[in-house]
Amino acid sequence: MANNQVAAVTIKKGKNPKHVILVGGFGRSRYVLTTLKKRFENEVEVLQSRGTNP
Repeated sequence: MANNQVAAVTIKKGKNPKHVILVGGFGRSRYVLTTLKKRFENEVEVLQSRGTNP
């Protein structure tokens, strides 16, 4: 899904988004964070809130 969202922004704006922000349940998942960071390694910064209520 993140691939589709990043691609949609890239098509609409002509450049990659600067950030992907993880929120809610996804904001708590280290697996999702790690996977997205690997996928978008040098393209997009993946942000994840810290603490008990990301």
